[in-house]
Amino acid sequence: MGLYDIPAMVDYVLKQTSVKKLIYIGFSQGGGTFFIMNSEKPEYAEKIGLFIGLSPSTRNLYSKSLVFRGLLAFQTFRAELETVGIWEIGRRGSPAIGALNVLCQNKLVAAILCEAITIALDAPHLESITPEIERRIWKYFPAGTSVTNFEKFGQALESEKFLKMDHGPEKNQELYGSTKPPEYNFEASTVPTVIFHGLSDHIVDTKDVEWFLPKLPNVLDYIQVEDPLWNHLDMTYSRFWNETIFRPMKKYMAQYDSI
Repeated sequence: MGLYDIPAMVDYVLKQTSVKKLIYIGFSQGGGTFFIMNSEKPEYAEKIGLFIGLSPSTRNLYSKSLVFRGLLAFQTFRAELETVGIWEIGRRGSPAIGALNVLCQNKLVAAILCEAITIALDAPHLESITPEIERRIWKYFPAGTSVTNFEKFGQALESEKFLKMDHGPEKNQELYGSTKPPEYNFEASTVPTVIFHGLSDHIVDTKDVEWFLPKLPNVLDYIQVEDPLWNHLDMTYSRFWNETIFRPMKKYMAQYDSI
């Protein structure tokens, strides 16, 4: 994603709009893959006027999420899953996910089962995500991802650094020239940067954010949401998003829009 997909999207937008630079807003993995792009293709920093990171996910050493910590298992079972032809988890349109999407449209089920899953994934903030928004989330979530991506997150839960994929000593030697995966280079992200984060984020913990922040060379602002219950999913789904996130974000977007 960081090496191919995001650079392709950046180039496409620049070509279609004829602007010199764009503003990149990345939530969670969308923030982490932005750092990967800059590390692997540092020339792309010249194409971005401003980076806004909403709880960017890099290493996840201190994650408190029970569901997210379950991804550790994919380090053990990925090969077995792929052997039997399972390459993707949570695919939209699959019978199990389709049934969950339908069940969570029921108000009672959404209020009990689906909200319980959301809380296990992140942290409780009951007044922030309304029942209507909860049902809307579960109409489209989850959308699926590869078992490789799950394994990479599993590795990030145990690593003290933001590392490339660990394929094992032999494959690492072939790909990286060393038996261990190298670190991504945060210093290559020279783009003016604004980071938003919530103190009750159980997926991307404050300790992990404050670990990578000093490594970034051009941080304009680090905004910790005042609400102590603000969690990971609030960054995109909260009914208070406009006032809490968009207003300060808009200030920086206006400042860097003409660059």
